[in-house]
Amino acid sequence: MLNVPIDTQELELPPQECGKIPAAVEAPQPAPGPLEAFGRLLSEASRPVFIVGRGGRSPGAGEAVRELGNQAGALLATSAVSRGLFHDDPWSIDVSGVRLATDRGADFAG
Repeated sequence: MLNVPIDTQELELPPQECGKIPAAVEAPQPAPGPLEAFGRLLSEASRPVFIVGRGGRSPGAGEAVRELGNQAGALLATSAVSRGLFHDDPWSIDVSGVRLATDRGADFAG
């Protein structure tokens, strides 16, 4: 991630300081073996649940997970940081995880 201040982003770069634009890099592709194994496990699952974290907020990722979930008959859950990603989906079960109430925290202490 590159964080550039807004005032710097708005500055014009003189032509003599412009560099060469790098060539586009192709998106990485998964290896076929693990992808096939995932597909097999998913098709054999009786009650799949997809738990989506921060990456689900990347452009197109949430919709891709939703589509795969619909095809697989999976419930959709998120981490706290991605809460609301599937708020309008009937298969959404909201946030997955554990939250200890402060008055019960001692019950779980080792």
